[in-house]
Amino acid sequence: MFNKGSIEFILNEQDGKYSLSEIAKPYPASKNLPDWYVKAETRLGDSRLPLRPSPMMREESVMGSFKACAPFFDAMSAGYILPLWADVVVDAGPRGAEFSWKDMHVYNYLGSHDEEQVEGIPNVRGTPLKFLTPWSIVTPPGYSVLITNPFNRFEERFEAFTGIIDSDTYNLSFNMPFMWKDNSFKGILKEGTPLCQIIPFKRESFSSKFSELTGVREVKQRKQHFVISRSAKDGYKKKFWSRKVYK
Repeated sequence: MFNKGSIEFILNEQDGKYSLSEIAKPYPASKNLPDWYVKAETRLGDSRLPLRPSPMMREESVMGSFKACAPFFDAMSAGYILPLWADVVVDAGPRGAEFSWKDMHVYNYLGSHDEEQVEGIPNVRGTPLKFLTPWSIVTPPGYSVLITNPFNRFEERFEAFTGIIDSDTYNLSFNMPFMWKDNSFKGILKEGTPLCQIIPFKRESFSSKFSELTGVREVKQRKQHFVISRSAKDGYKKKFWSRKVYK
């Protein structure tokens, strides 16, 4: 029986081809951030740049880089990353990229869709491919998963399509459709390469409405602006941000 807030990745072994102890497994997105993010400076050197003019604060403040942006980090670290579970060799063929891997007669990692299936989608050209993942996902009742291209990771060679699976009721292994973008690439798509980001969420019904900023809400915004403007750095993170946990 599932606990609220849990997710299970089930390895479909396909006649013993995969070993749970050896295969690259999905992992929390926060556990393996890109090197360029880890090495980046949070502050832009020693340069001190003035904040936007504010009647409540006229002190100078050090400008933060993208690494100081909590929403940027929250998106990048949400949910789980599905890594490629084996090396895939890529060559530039006469009709585009060609893919191969060890023991192709035993393992089947890649498939494709017909080009007609994506006709009408702007800026999608060529044959849409799909990784045939060996994983199925199970979530508690009422929870689905968003499967998308990894947020803020900027892979140049390929880009995953985005979709939602109701993983509380559908538990077959899933395919990850993607478009290959770099037909000049020759090399190895290495085992462990992040393929997609998997973010569980609770299904709820929402309704929208529109209103003007007046009264209590205007006062609340003024107070929030005052609170955040008093911090020389990380005002949002210190006063409003909540930690998100994925294990």
